[in-house]
Amino acid sequence: MAAVPLVAVEIEAEESDDEELDVAWKNHPARAVLKAAFKDGTIPLNYRGMQNAGLITTDVAEAYLQPAECNLDHFLYTMHFLKAYPREKQRQNKWHICDQILRDTGWLIAGKIAAMKIFKIVWLDTGDDIWVGSVDGTHIKSWEPTHDKYPKDRTAFSFKHHFSGFNCEIALSLKESKIIWINGPFKAGTNDIKMFTSEGGLADKHRETGQRVIADHGYKGHDDVISRPNSLDSAKVSKFKNRARSRHEAVNGLLKHFKCTDSSSFRHGIEKFSICFEASAVVTQYQMELGEPLFEI
Repeated sequence: MAAVPLVAVEIEAEESDDEELDVAWKNHPARAVLKAAFKDGTIPLNYRGMQNAGLITTDVAEAYLQPAECNLDHFLYTMHFLKAYPREKQRQNKWHICDQILRDTGWLIAGKIAAMKIFKIVWLDTGDDIWVGSVDGTHIKSWEPTHDKYPKDRTAFSFKHHFSGFNCEIALSLKESKIIWINGPFKAGTNDIKMFTSEGGLADKHRETGQRVIADHGYKGHDDVISRPNSLDSAKVSKFKNRARSRHEAVNGLLKHFKCTDSSSFRHGIEKFSICFEASAVVTQYQMELGEPLFEI
């Protein structure tokens, strides 16, 4: 059986006493994430007057949601956490739910969404066309970690951006509104070319497939797999590369609509940032597929 994702299909709102709530739910951005294809079997849920919510599970262990864990409220609380990245006290005051429940279910469901990258973020076979995508890194601030020996962990500090944080690598298809690769997070001291050449990284992938990508001047020394801005490019080629890089920055911007990847400082450490980053990438991919595509190059 083909692997299929986690979340839900078809949510039909029954008339409720709260008309404003019904309208808000119909326009809720989370609805787009819930529109995915899944295998058979439904679990009825209830969301303040909303009925017939079918939440269907997957046969991939990392993304499998147990029936007892299928709670649409918890899913939406998690989406709010990813989008707004509030502190626990703010979440508790907003939802009037025990902070322990919000914390435990939030990280559980965020991890399930992140695990859906196996379905949504996949490499493309471009056939005879060697040009597959564009690649770039994006930096995110975090609280400065402690070091066992020294007062400062220099590997966690970006001397380019002047803050502590993480660096993540993203590759985007040139022909489709599709994220085809994510790698990281790495400590902010890891620059783009080090991410690219890391073991099992994108450089290895390109040499394995023979495909090439467009990147900026930060990716030096790998002209066999990367095409950078070049003064010898024709006007058309130069324009194509510029639009590819601009399009890539647009995706970085979409990812940073999630405050967990664009807050003043991420508070939860690199392991949990990995969950937030991957979950945000999955939701962004759904967003592009379901009504918000990127511009064509």
